[in-house]
Amino acid sequence: MSAITSDQSKIMDENLLNTQIDTSSFTALDLIRPEYNNPNRKLDIGVVYTQDDCFSKDKPLETSLDIPFGISIISSILKKQGHHVRFFVLTNDTYEEHLSDYINKEKPELFCLTSVSSQYWLVHKIAKEIKNLDPSIFTILGGHHASLAPDNAISSPYLDAICMGEGDHAIKMLSYLISEGEEVKGIPNLWIKRKDGSVEKNLRLPFEEDLDKLPFVDHELWADWVAYPDQYVSVLVGRGCPFRCTYCSNHAMAKLSTGKYVRYRSPQNMIAEIQSVCDRFPNLRNIYLEVETIGANIYIANDLFEQLAEWNDKRTEPIKFGMNIAFNKAWLLESKKETLKQFFEYCNKANVANLNVGIESGSEKIRKGMKRPPHSNEELVQFLEMCKSYNIDINIYLLIGLPHETPANFKESVEIVRRVNPKSVYLSIFYPYIGTDMYDVANETGTIEDTGKYIYERMTPIYTSPLYPKWKIRRDYVLFWFNAYKGIWPWYRIIAWTIKSYISAYPWLRKPYKWIISKSIFLNNIKSKMQGFTPIGTPLDTEQHFQNNYGGGSGEATTGFVAKINN
Repeated sequence: MSAITSDQSKIMDENLLNTQIDTSSFTALDLIRPEYNNPNRKLDIGVVYTQDDCFSKDKPLETSLDIPFGISIISSILKKQGHHVRFFVLTNDTYEEHLSDYINKEKPELFCLTSVSSQYWLVHKIAKEIKNLDPSIFTILGGHHASLAPDNAISSPYLDAICMGEGDHAIKMLSYLISEGEEVKGIPNLWIKRKDGSVEKNLRLPFEEDLDKLPFVDHELWADWVAYPDQYVSVLVGRGCPFRCTYCSNHAMAKLSTGKYVRYRSPQNMIAEIQSVCDRFPNLRNIYLEVETIGANIYIANDLFEQLAEWNDKRTEPIKFGMNIAFNKAWLLESKKETLKQFFEYCNKANVANLNVGIESGSEKIRKGMKRPPHSNEELVQFLEMCKSYNIDINIYLLIGLPHETPANFKESVEIVRRVNPKSVYLSIFYPYIGTDMYDVANETGTIEDTGKYIYERMTPIYTSPLYPKWKIRRDYVLFWFNAYKGIWPWYRIIAWTIKSYISAYPWLRKPYKWIISKSIFLNNIKSKMQGFTPIGTPLDTEQHFQNNYGGGSGEATTGFVAKINN
């Protein structure tokens, strides 16, 4: 896959804005005719999610935290329609075997694929294999790459359609038309190839505001692909983000439709799913509430926490919850302090054990360029210390290798960690996502490597600038643990994490490392002890994080490997 230039990216933006949006209807799912929900003929449908950083060949996903919401909800919708849905988590080493066996035996008529830009090289190969095995199968691609680079995606000769934005309505109509033998056309949010080679670009519906209409994630569909499904589970809280950070795709995704972009499920609906998950996994003790930031509306959050507290009080062993929050300095105003205090009190009542805070950079200058919510380092530290005063563990997100960043700027990130001493740190190397403002900035200020395929995204730098060469990014990524924790941690823990970062920075070492850990309980327990975890008796390499990989939230910038440390 060739890198997309800044000019091409601008053309994509124009295409996104010029595609017709239907403003006459405000509830997309209400437009579905009743027969769409129960087609007469049930289809065999394949659904594909791809994974690079696999736990093992047979079980690519380690825990249920790795399950993405977008494609999960699509597959749940199809199953609820009565279709025979077969889910696959495919890798570059396994896709040929799995596809050949399934297509030859079950003769599916529809394949649903999803992809972020860094995975499109693999999805392209999978679509090609599907068409080689049976050209009559209808293939559709959704996800961030289809939404933000639609011209690039629809140009594939192996795709029949792409979905721009949310596909909850489109997939019902598509599967119905195929099952009835009707021509596939006129489906909102889809670009569809015609027989003459032209592309039908359909209207885009407003964002669906009533998320309670969406089905729960069907964990049965994922059972074959997850090694330890009851270790950690994530439950969707809402869609969309109120912020417009330039490195994240939320600001681009928000342009795709009209209507309310930041939306929440009702507490009753979320608790119903939480209960169903606990019924399925009786040993479950930790749930991650997936939302871009729970602080977008503190009053909604407090209502949710109050009801979670009531639900948890009825349990013999309460569930611990974790979630994302983006700091807003307005909370520190005298007039807002009581509101913030109430928020933390509700967190305690609900058994919120940890909050993930996206700092991204310890440099105020770099954060301003990223359009992060404005705040000083002192205000940030004050907020984080307040979290800790309520016995809430803090996990910090950091990026390295950003446009305009220098080694000196990254040292400011290290200093923030030393000052706050968070429970965990998620350190990722900046990855320029197609369709984001930061992608254009990266194109203008440095070089984006055209590798043809991107493996282990956010572990190795593909963007470089004169201000921060690749070798320095790798050096500071690997030495982060020494620089951030010297004098705080025992030496053996620093060495353990430094070795792990070195393995992450050189992906050819990652696969054998994962294989060894997945096969040995003994080695995994040594690793856990060295990194500060309690040995758990099972060969996990989870880093016991509370953050899903891509798809967990709305923004593609939440994807990829994250390095985490525990005190």
